[in-house]
Amino acid sequence: MKKRKKIIITVLSVILALVLLFLGIVGISNLFSPKINTLSPSGGGDISFCPADYEEDIFADKIYAKKQKDVFFSYDGEGEFITAQNYLSANVSGKMFYNYFDCVIKGEYSVYPAFFSDEFKEDAILPEKFTMQKLYDISVTLESRQPYEQGYVELYSVRYRIMDNNGTFRSDLKDDTVIPVYYTVYVTQDSALITGMSVPQIK
Repeated sequence: MKKRKKIIITVLSVILALVLLFLGIVGISNLFSPKINTLSPSGGGDISFCPADYEEDIFADKIYAKKQKDVFFSYDGEGEFITAQNYLSANVSGKMFYNYFDCVIKGEYSVYPAFFSDEFKEDAILPEKFTMQKLYDISVTLESRQPYEQGYVELYSVRYRIMDNNGTFRSDLKDDTVIPVYYTVYVTQDSALITGMSVPQIK
């Protein structure tokens, strides 16, 4: 009986050691696995950027002032511009995207992470700091929508241009060019959080 008990204890000890070893390997691999650089995909080549000026008030730029800065939001085949006057009547996703781009244009980098889910932020590199961004010609289009848990998962294609791009927010865009970004958004009745972001690789 004692011998049998000793064998069981030995087997359990070996199993425990193997489990701990496996967890250690997984932990180390997660620690060193590269994060997703959301807005700086590789392969973009050399791009000349404007100097980054964190003191610049972009709204004082007369040329930028004439650009279309409202968000054209397309949902279920219908689209309209979301503006400061009507954004409260938009659906949850529309409000989120309006506030998202308002945040980026104003250079509110400390607020920016709040638009993303905690799970996504664990695996993604978000810009830590960026200047006010001269975004314009902004369009957001719903591509698909599927039920998930207590809400929906929505996929959007997003396009915009940046005038005088300085690379602090998008390091893959030349001035006034467009490379779409695909956003996955988890939407409930009261909230919308970005859970994924993908930028096509430039070859």
